[in-house]
Amino acid sequence: MKANIHIKRMKGVRYLMNQALSSYTSMQVGGRTAMILQPEDMDALVRLTTYLHEKNVPFYILGGGTNTIFGEDGFPGVVIRLGRGFRFLERLDRNRLHAGAAGFLPLLLEQSMKWNLSGLEFCYGIPGTVGGAVAGNAGMDGLGIHDFITVIHGVTLTGNPVTLRKGDYSYRYRYVEWPKFCLDSTGKVLQKVKDESLIVTSVVFQMQEANPEEQNQLLEKYKIMRSRQPAQRGTAGSIFKNPAGDYAGRLIEAAGLKGRAIGDALVSPAHGNWIINKGRASAQDVLTLISLVQNTVFRRFGVKLEPEVKIVGAP
Repeated sequence: MKANIHIKRMKGVRYLMNQALSSYTSMQVGGRTAMILQPEDMDALVRLTTYLHEKNVPFYILGGGTNTIFGEDGFPGVVIRLGRGFRFLERLDRNRLHAGAAGFLPLLLEQSMKWNLSGLEFCYGIPGTVGGAVAGNAGMDGLGIHDFITVIHGVTLTGNPVTLRKGDYSYRYRYVEWPKFCLDSTGKVLQKVKDESLIVTSVVFQMQEANPEEQNQLLEKYKIMRSRQPAQRGTAGSIFKNPAGDYAGRLIEAAGLKGRAIGDALVSPAHGNWIINKGRASAQDVLTLISLVQNTVFRRFGVKLEPEVKIVGAP
């Protein structure tokens, strides 16, 4: 990790120096970063990303940290977490919601139900932020969050504000492919971007009026499904994406890996696709266990499991 990074102070940005990244992720492992920067609003984010781009300082956007594993060496740059100005939720009209990226997904579901709106019930039990869910197309039961999004506001890594609409980008299971060109609200080309290089700042959801009976049935269904998963503390949720036509958890169990441990990192005995930090696991323990699972499943079944979690700052 580079510890001698110098970032000028700027209005609207909170600075946290020499931070342990294990404190910011649900897996509770990982090294340190020189600083965590928290822009409080859109103007501050644009200033900050423009400056970091001009100075060639590497940065990583971190949401709730529920789907991210940092390596032992931390991150060789700075980490950005969106601040309070990105935690809003407003009702635009009868069936449309505008949600800030730093808001928590469980609160979005809770408020949408209070407004008698339906569509996001499958998000029950999914932790983390709205922005994180959008970046990875979080979902369940064949549904993904992008199925209900009509507009995405964001900033490119070079500091350009952009607006994307349905059809401007593509998505599939646990993946989003941002366009080769981000467009602003008038359709003007602003900046070429690479895949996964858009900082999501807010999204507009298209919902529908809820049928209370059907909504309760859906919620009960998802509660039962979530109850079969381990507790969220010391985990990062599903470690691997499900391969086509199969389930990662089934393959891991069939390979005899449930309960396998390296150090304090354990393949959950309850669900093969979850790894648990029993308390003192290092990032290397977790990453070595992930590699062991991948190699074993590939040898046994010829299936290469692709991580669903974001692995950052590791070889």
